[in-house]
Amino acid sequence: MSSSSPSASSSPTSSSLSTTDAEILNYALTLEHLEVAFYSQGLTNFSEDAFAQAGFAAAVRANYEEILEHEETHIEFLDAVLTSAGAQTVEACVYDFGSVDVESFIAMSAALETVGASAYSGASGLFSDSDLVPSAASILSTEARQSTWIQNTVQKLNPWSGAFEVPLSPNQVFTIASNFIVSCPSSNPPIIATAPFPQLTIPATAAPGQQVQLSFSTQSSYSPSDLAVAFLTSNGTVFAEFSGSSYTMTFPTTEQLLGTVFVLIVNSTSESVTDATTVAGPTPLMFPFNATDPAVEALFPDISGNSSASSSGISSGSSSSLSTNDAEILNYALTLEHLEVAFYSQGLANFSADAFTKAGFAAAVRANYEEILGHETTHVETLDGVLTSAGAQTVESCVYDL
Repeated sequence: MSSSSPSASSSPTSSSLSTTDAEILNYALTLEHLEVAFYSQGLTNFSEDAFAQAGFAAAVRANYEEILEHEETHIEFLDAVLTSAGAQTVEACVYDFGSVDVESFIAMSAALETVGASAYSGASGLFSDSDLVPSAASILSTEARQSTWIQNTVQKLNPWSGAFEVPLSPNQVFTIASNFIVSCPSSNPPIIATAPFPQLTIPATAAPGQQVQLSFSTQSSYSPSDLAVAFLTSNGTVFAEFSGSSYTMTFPTTEQLLGTVFVLIVNSTSESVTDATTVAGPTPLMFPFNATDPAVEALFPDISGNSSASSSGISSGSSSSLSTNDAEILNYALTLEHLEVAFYSQGLANFSADAFTKAGFAAAVRANYEEILGHETTHVETLDGVLTSAGAQTVESCVYDL
């Protein structure tokens, strides 16, 4: 087990933590404990032979052992930050991951890693001490890389859902995590997540364009006409109404639901989905897509051009002004995105599908690079929108020698 800490921060930056920051770090520690318990149990239950019999190469299980080490290192790091600041740390809970085989273990791992990335994405902006953000970002990027490896290399699915991670609030994440938590030590200190929302049950057969009956409970008195279904996607939030007097609705189309989607019941469609508008859920769903599918390929230019649909947490109208420092940071990011767009644009212009094939790469490789270009283009548009709406000047693309 590695004893090294995330490179973004090797030690606490101050001798004390605010109550909020301690609760955020203990919230992250709660999630890391859950992941360690999940991977420890799975690797104990499933030997190399079990993975081989399920059709997976030896390297797959070996990489899961590395993921377990990563999560253990995250625990050590978070525990050290809290302890050195004199804050109490949460201990591991009692968990129930159900009866799983190798295939369902892998599917659950993909969901946990994706939720982990969304958790850090949603919580990073809550810190009062900005010095803690780089460490959270360091863990976030590792969770996202692990999710990508599982989905693409192991499950042979799409490696991403779009240009942005979907940020989830602590209470939304804890709603998902509570599915696996039986009990926690009564001595554990408070975490930033105060209570899970009611569970939202969705039939396993639910699919885009299909009529679906949803099930959930709530202490408030609602009728179907008071509520709606929100689909948090990498490309924006999609709302759908219930039909008639029952909680039956039609899922949005395939064009609107790509990759990982978080489904919630909300009491308002006139504003962003927040804890205040959440009634039940979220429930994560996966709608795989093939980058080489002509119908999917045709979607990405339109999706990437819709920067206003971003669920990234960087909304173009979030502030009427920016500090000089913030404008310089965003223009720094924009400079890097311009470079990436130029690189991928030049490469895809120079190397056709035939060129990739002759070099020994599958057709999906070039198709995925086209999606990456779409993501980077979306990032440029989003950053440009944030700066422009605040009246700040934006950097233009440079001349490159790639």
